[in-house]
Amino acid sequence: MQQEPSIGQTVHYVSHGTPGGEYTKQCRAAVITQVTGRAVDPATGDPTDAWVVGLLVQNPTGVHLAQVCVQSEQSHDGGTWHWPEHVTSLSDRMAELEKVVADLAKRVRDCETGFPGMGRLLGGGL
Repeated sequence: MQQEPSIGQTVHYVSHGTPGGEYTKQCRAAVITQVTGRAVDPATGDPTDAWVVGLLVQNPTGVHLAQVCVQSEQSHDGGTWHWPEHVTSLSDRMAELEKVVADLAKRVRDCETGFPGMGRLLGGGL
């Protein structure tokens, strides 16, 4: 199930860039100021999974209002918005690192059966 947007949430707005390519499209921080509803498929007139919202877009040089922005989670076209990509928390990263260290320690112990003293050469105590 897709998350439903609400006023005050932080999302990413994709800037248009310039036609000549001097500036590429970039993700910018934005705050939802209005939730209009579901986007409509122009071919069928049926509602889609995408949402239409109004945004306060925060650029490095200032802010602007984007009153009608359609959600685009896959293509990230200029002028659309999407949920921020998942950022792994520090605690999740530490847990992953602990697993890697434990795996390396096990490999060193396994190697010691064929190479006595290997654990001491690699830092001992493993």
